[in-house]
Amino acid sequence: MKNLPSKLSISPLLEVVFEIRFDSDFPFSVIAPGVLFGKTLSEIKTISLPAQQIPKEIREKDPNFKYAPLLKFEKEDLFFFMSDHSFCIGTQNTYKGWKVFRTLIIESLKKLGESHLLNGVNRFSLKYVNLIDGTFEKELKNIVRGHLQLGSVNLEETNLQIRSEVKQAETVFSNLCIFNPARADSLPSGEAKFGCVIEIDTIQKSSMEDFVYKYKTDSVLYLDTLHEYNKKLFFSILNEDLIERLGPSYEH
Repeated sequence: MKNLPSKLSISPLLEVVFEIRFDSDFPFSVIAPGVLFGKTLSEIKTISLPAQQIPKEIREKDPNFKYAPLLKFEKEDLFFFMSDHSFCIGTQNTYKGWKVFRTLIIESLKKLGESHLLNGVNRFSLKYVNLIDGTFEKELKNIVRGHLQLGSVNLEETNLQIRSEVKQAETVFSNLCIFNPARADSLPSGEAKFGCVIEIDTIQKSSMEDFVYKYKTDSVLYLDTLHEYNKKLFFSILNEDLIERLGPSYEH
């Protein structure tokens, strides 16, 4: 597909999350909320997460816990996760487009950068989670391109879970997951939906030098690259007939 849609009138998007992982000489999860939210912090819903109960010494040594979020903050239609070595910003079902979300990322990272809380940056990532509602289309062969078969087993007729790592560039890769059927019950309405979930998490391995010289020089281009990799992979997976049924619009 040469021209990618700029928008789908029937959006399958469930969630968008940007994450940055880093080293820090400070208790980031204690200091960063005040840096990001200032005087409005007391007005923001704050949720302590299970990883906070794990002793700091264990979290620091175990990579399974090091980046696990300790706190969640909910502000209007946005959510934020923080540990002492990671920061996430995301939105569910209220995505207002890449340019708006990109601005929110840049504003947050600018505040964190100016506070000198980040000692060394390890990676950036941008994750999109989409659900093709089962009431709209439930046949996997009509959702993804190609034919999925292993020997004599037609995988399109089974409960399917696919996980794959797609290399995009020397320091960029995408974790692709497809679950069919799957349940999504983290919706604002509280209702559960069933269908095919397509999750793409595109990760840019980084360094402090990369962060300083590339991201700070042109943050828009740096983030746009992640977004473009993610978008191209998503639309390359979808069946072309399904894309048309979702009502694509194109920028000229």
